[in-house]
Amino acid sequence: MSADALQHQPSLPTRCPITEAVSILSSSGVEERGAIYTRREVVEFILDLAGYTSDRPLHKSRLLEPSFGEGDFLLPAIERLLESWKRDGKNEDVLPILSSSVRAIELHSVHPKMPTY
Repeated sequence: MSADALQHQPSLPTRCPITEAVSILSSSGVEERGAIYTRREVVEFILDLAGYTSDRPLHKSRLLEPSFGEGDFLLPAIERLLESWKRDGKNEDVLPILSSSVRAIELHSVHPKMPTY
């Protein structure tokens, strides 16, 4: 693209699009943001398909849960991580080693069924 063409590009909005999306989503209801609750057997099947199984050294992997809600995926994944850790016969303190194995993010500050702490 030429320098002339770059000069005639519309300016970027003053607000970050990610910040804007988070703002809109955090103030919307369950129906508006498309919240879906996943049954445990479906979660187990998806984790199996992804290869996130306790017979593997999961502490050497990283898992990102981009929208943990009530923990439908997060809790079974952590259970598998701990099973994998025990299966490998690890004796070290679990928290410093496993704390980087899972990251979970929730954009909605108030989730209808999520307890507040």
